[in-house]
Amino acid sequence: IGKEHVKSYSATLESYQSVYKGLSETKPDVLVLISPHGEQRPSIQGFVSEHFTSNLKMFGDLTFNQTYKSSYLFLVKLKKRLKNVLFSLTTEQSLDYGVSVPLALFRNQGQRTVGNDIHVPDTGITIPICPIRVSQENVVTHFQFGSHLYEEIASLEKNIAILATGDLAHTHKGSSLAELSKSFDHTLIQALKNKDVETLIHPHGDLEPESVGACCLKPLAVLLGSLGEQSYAPHILSYENS
Repeated sequence: IGKEHVKSYSATLESYQSVYKGLSETKPDVLVLISPHGEQRPSIQGFVSEHFTSNLKMFGDLTFNQTYKSSYLFLVKLKKRLKNVLFSLTTEQSLDYGVSVPLALFRNQGQRTVGNDIHVPDTGITIPICPIRVSQENVVTHFQFGSHLYEEIASLEKNIAILATGDLAHTHKGSSLAELSKSFDHTLIQALKNKDVETLIHPHGDLEPESVGACCLKPLAVLLGSLGEQSYAPHILSYENS
């Protein structure tokens, strides 16, 4: 899709290589993907189907069509745990681009593939996926959902990988909001580096996402909540804007 523009986000592609390498080494049983794209509803949505399909037709690519295996039972168990939480299940099979694009880039990193499954290099392990879409609720609600997600993961004897997708400020070069966008991105990145969860889940001032078209805070809040009391060290692999 990017064609001649691919070179402008080379650092991002290198970062995907690093993340893919991490998946290769940790060999997760399930890959949970949290997306802010597609239709957001009052409740957070978990996608349960035996398999998922993805395409990039909305970007003009009519040839890209992939199928991915599901680990829907993980989300069914999570739903049973979350009786008083706005979390619903949908049998929709088509993946939004917030999930499709990362998976497509991961496939490009692989040493080998079999059929339409994701395969970790040198091991041939298929990674079933669990797509989750954020809701219309606020950022704090998504952090709380992430905490419930952590409790479910902690109760399982499984290796779970979580990938939160989303966009930072959309209005950089050539926009009257360029400075505001720069401040938003800088504030978010610094908060991540400093593990300043309070700033990230209570956005205000320079971290108002609506004004700059950002959609990353809710998925990020789910991810941060899912870490629970685990010790972690943030690493910014790359940052690029256009």
